[in-house]
Amino acid sequence: MGISFGGGIGALAVPWEPRIAPGHLNVPTFGHQSLRLQLPTTGSGSAVQTFARRHVHVAETLAY
Repeated sequence: MGISFGGGIGALAVPWEPRIAPGHLNVPTFGHQSLRLQLPTTGSGSAVQTFARRHVHVAETLAY
C-alpha cells in the first residue's frame, strides 16, 4: 500500500514480487480535470460528472 511515488513503485512490484499477496493502489485524482469530466465513466467518476453538470463552478475547485 502506498500513495503517489510509493504507490506507483508498489503497482510495478505487485505482479512480480512473490512476497506480496494483496495489493491496494491509492491513486490520486490530479490530472486533466476537463477531460475527466467528459470521458465515459461509472461509479464515483460518473457522480462527479453529474455534480459538475449541476454546479458549473466545480471545474475551478477540481483544479486545486
